[in-house]
Formats: sequence, structure tokens, C-alpha cells
Amino acid sequence: MNIANINKQSSVVVNKGYSMRENLEIRQQIIDAAIDLHITTGGNFTLKQLCQKAKIKQGEFYQQFNSKNQVLGQFYPLCVQRCREMSLQIEAYHSMSLAEKLGNFIYMMFDLLQEQREFVDETFGEMVFQNTGTVFHREVADVIGEILESDPQIPDLQRSFLLNAQMYDVLAKEYIHLLKFWLSDDSQNFEKSMALTDKLVNFLEEVLHSNVIGRAADLLKFFVQNDVVKLNFPLIKWLIQR
Repeated sequence: MNIANINKQSSVVVNKGYSMRENLEIRQQIIDAAIDLHITTGGNFTLKQLCQKAKIKQGEFYQQFNSKNQVLGQFYPLCVQRCREMSLQIEAYHSMSLAEKLGNFIYMMFDLLQEQREFVDETFGEMVFQNTGTVFHREVADVIGEILESDPQIPDLQRSFLLNAQMYDVLAKEYIHLLKFWLSDDSQNFEKSMALTDKLVNFLEEVLHSNVIGRAADLLKFFVQNDVVKLNFPLIKWLIQR
């Protein structure tokens, strides 16, 4: 089975007869079975073998996936969906700080990837790190956007200029780079990755919550409007007029 082509299979079938959690559990059951067969057979397994391994009927399989070749590529997007579901189970989640929510999203992903470490070591580079515009990347960006936009402590200026699809895309790329760092982390209990994560999420929270950006923008606006400095950049003019 060609790993390079697996990640191009993006769409999944959702059985509307099940709850979201039930669909996630069934998909996880199928994906776990496919990963096990991929490792033990080198990718040479049939749909019948997959269904037997997952203990489901072929009809149940087609309620979740369109084809056998689609399954492995859904491992990484499923991890994002599982992080979402797990976050909902945290009683105090909505009262957590921005840094705590972002850290939670990262630490959960570490744990989920560790569950299938052999498969992740084999496929992360080709299926995630070396690819752009993957389903995993888009879903990570979506979660980051949801976390940031739900934070009431972000001032209006940062909210206007920084909370957008481009920013979420950049942060998703950094998220993936952090996962790559974690995969190569040989420190005890991934201490380096944990420390780096803590520093990154707290730094981002400080930037987004800080009034310094707003004050700097006000100062620049005053300079330009009072001819203290002259800027001929259209983008700068547009920003200070907002």
C-alpha cells in the first residue's frame, strides 16, 4: 500500500444513525485494526481481513469509509476529532486559560500519537510533515481558531488583525513542527517537549492578551496623522485607519 497516496483520501462517510462519539469509536476501531495489519503484513491485507480484525461486518465498514485504502490516511484527522471530544469531557474546560486550552490540545495529541508510535514514526513525515494542505493541517487550524476566538480576554485590536485564517494556518504549521520535535525528543518523559510547549503557549497568550500591540498601533497612528513620520505603504495606511 502506497503511503504517499493514502493521505490523498480525505472524505469519510458518517453514519447518521450513530452519535458523534459512537462514530469516532467505530472509526478508531477500524483504523487501529488497519494500523496493526499494516505493521504486521507490510500493508498487504484485504478488506475481509480488516473487518475480521476490527470485529465488524463489511456493511458497517462502508458506513464509515468508502474504501480500504482510505482508512490509514484518516488516523491523523481522527486524532484531532478525538482531542475535540476529550476536551468536551473536561468539566472545567471552558474556564481554562488560553494557554491551558492550547497546551491541552498539544498534550492530548502527544498521547494519541504515542498510542500508535510505530505507525507514527513510519508515516508522520510523509503523511503530515512533508505535505501541505492536508486534512490534518486544516483540522488543527480549525481547532486553534476555535480556541482563540472563544477567548474573551483578547483585545479588539489583536482580534481584528490576528484572528484570521492566515494566522491559524501559520499556527497549525508551528503545531506540526512541535509534533516533529516531540517525535525526535529523547529526553526522559519528553521533558524537553513539555517545557517547549509550556513556553510557546504562554508566550502566545501574552502576545494576544498584551496591550502593547494596541499602544504601538495608537502611537503609529498618531505619528502618521500628525506628520511626525510619513509612510507611503498602503497596508500601513489601511491599518491605522481601522
